[in-house]
Amino acid sequence: MEFIAHEFFHLYNIKTIRPIALGPFDYDRENYTNMLWVSEGFTVYYDYHKGPGRK
Repeated sequence: MEFIAHEFFHLYNIKTIRPIALGPFDYDRENYTNMLWVSEGFTVYYDYHKGPGRK
């Protein structure tokens, strides 16, 4: 369940809280950036601090 919550949060996280280099989204071309750690970092932070079973 934690894995599903983590991946579901990515849907919100990357669409709303994303590096400027990542947007606007163009689904016809790849977009390379070294800033994806920001999105993953936010997700892991909330996993650890606000995940299931944590107050």
